[in-house]
Amino acid sequence: MAQNVITALGNYGCDTQTALERFLGKEELYLKFIRKFLDDKSFNDLKSFISESDYENALKSVHSLKGVSGNLGFTALYDVASDMVTKFRAQQDRDAVAEYGKLEKVYTEIYSIIRENIS
Repeated sequence: MAQNVITALGNYGCDTQTALERFLGKEELYLKFIRKFLDDKSFNDLKSFISESDYENALKSVHSLKGVSGNLGFTALYDVASDMVTKFRAQQDRDAVAEYGKLEKVYTEIYSIIRENIS
């Protein structure tokens, strides 16, 4: 059953093989952190900070999401978060916020894949 989530994420385009190597090939450890992703507050915090125009804290939240997604091999999410981080750091807040819709779409898809396939 555990392999289902790894396969589903891989089919979505996540780099699960490299991520699994990062976890020293320990599938259960990798799955533990995939499960933790479901409880990570970075995305919800980012949404709140953007709605409050608190771009300093939005940067911190999206940077955290970037790190988590990079470690787990969630490539598409990492790429959008990375782009937002770059824009926030360059104080291109409006451009960073414009990327939020794309980030939300990818985040929601990955979150759903995990919820539907993890045991």
